[in-house]
Amino acid sequence: SIEITKGLKNNELWKSLLLENNANLAPFPYDYLSWDQPDPRWILGYVWMAFELYPDQISRDYVLETVKIFYTFFFSIKEDYIESEIIPLVSIYLE
Repeated sequence: SIEITKGLKNNELWKSLLLENNANLAPFPYDYLSWDQPDPRWILGYVWMAFELYPDQISRDYVLETVKIFYTFFFSIKEDYIESEIIPLVSIYLE
């Protein structure tokens, strides 16, 4: 979660490890379930990871559009529900 990641980033050992390796630490996103589990959401996890690794090629808007397509296709959820209930959960991982 975001809170755990913040805690690790403030930990002296992790700070030095991240600095030495010029690394970034980001929590894996989730909406209702984590996107790193063996269920269809792994598709969203791959898109998010591409956004994290290649922000000049994968935009925030692309990730959000993929989320909309995913929920419409797999779960037949209406776009207004996706916009009001799911996108706010996901958006915090795209800042």
